Amino acid sequence: MIRRLLFVAVISSIASISFAQAPAVLPRQDFQCLAKDEKDQFISALKVLDSRSSANDSWDHPYDNSLTWYQQLHNGPGSGGAYCTHRSEAFLTWHRAMLVIFERTLQKAVNDPDLRLPYWNWSRSPTGKHYPIEFETDPFLVARRDNSQPQTTLYTEAQIQETIRDNSTWVTFAGPASGYGALEKDRHNRMHTWVGGNSGGSMTSDTTAAKDPLFWVFHNYLDLVFDDWQRTYSYPKVPNPDRELNKLPGWTAGKVERTEALGYTYDRKSCGSTPAPRALALAELPASLPVNAANGTGAKPFVFDIAIPQPGFRSAEIHLQGSPFPDDFSYDATLYLYPSGKELDTADAAFVQKYRVDSFDVWAHREDAEHAGHDAKGELYIDATTELAYLAKTAHGSHWKAAVVVDRIYGVGGSAASDVAKKKQSIHFDAASIELNRGEEQP
Repeated sequence: MIRRLLFVAVISSIASISFAQAPAVLPRQDFQCLAKDEKDQFISALKVLDSRSSANDSWDHPYDNSLTWYQQLHNGPGSGGAYCTHRSEAFLTWHRAMLVIFERTLQKAVNDPDLRLPYWNWSRSPTGKHYPIEFETDPFLVARRDNSQPQTTLYTEAQIQETIRDNSTWVTFAGPASGYGALEKDRHNRMHTWVGGNSGGSMTSDTTAAKDPLFWVFHNYLDLVFDDWQRTYSYPKVPNPDRELNKLPGWTAGKVERTEALGYTYDRKSCGSTPAPRALALAELPASLPVNAANGTGAKPFVFDIAIPQPGFRSAEIHLQGSPFPDDFSYDATLYLYPSGKELDTADAAFVQKYRVDSFDVWAHREDAEHAGHDAKGELYIDATTELAYLAKTAHGSHWKAAVVVDRIYGVGGSAASDVAKKKQSIHFDAASIELNRGEEQP
């Protein structure tokens, strides 16, 4: 308790620290596109922070602290919970502030005010097997990470842009006051468990994630996608702009609304090509979602009845009430929508191809001790606009079946396989419904 209070008390000193002049606005670049000396400079800055003893951390001078201190800025001290904000409208703004603070620390570590935190575009083919090659060969960067993924990348750029295209409001893209936005639920969460892997690597839990150096460039790409979304929709209003970000006194949601005001933009070019113009076009983009046949293992499928709505809605989401948000394991699941007369058959590839709506991932998240919620439950929204709009034209008023099937679960911190298997049975959903036009102003 003493350490927690000390950390809370002195983290407020961040607010009083400022640079002599406003930072120059320079681009953050794709790590894989950096020249060797630029990569070396970034890695050197990380190693400077890592070389500092946490025993010498001074809460009066956070920009001179150890890498452990910055890991705790996200993870929280010890195992009492995490300081990061997840499942909330402040998910993207909180992490943007954290990245700015970390970037300025790297600059000071190597006395280079022009250094910008690079990002890892995890929707493009990596130079290594799964990651930028340096994060597979440099012992310092390898950390504790899984390399057994069956595919090179988990998502395509088309899928990332689809997330932007299909979620035009803050509530659906970034998150409601309490709950997941599409970017966190559908991309961020699954990437964390994918990187952490079955071995329970650091990225599997918010209380250990930032211990992997890959975490910083991984989250920087999420900030780039956030910036793309803002530009696409002409900077939608930030909810509660005066809201103080958790454990970051002096940093508010409104303060981090625009990247230029914080000293950076994003260079989005593929290596060797010219920068792509932004904002994004809102035209239809190919949806190349992979079909992953669920094997039905784990918790018993949650099957419920769906009444097809009348046409005329702009968006439709399946609302899963009482969804489990465990803090000691992660899980992913798939939603199917199929005729009442058919049987759920996830072993049949044709059934999966025809009736799969979407997959989602719930990432192990341990709440801050102040708001502890072991075995917490909340709400999940699964986008089914395309499927329900099609059915509304010809089958409105009819009843279909929907089923949530748990595909996989992921232990945290190297959990034994037997313990992981037992956790499957704790996944239960309370109720389900359709919510139309969520987060949008009604005519």
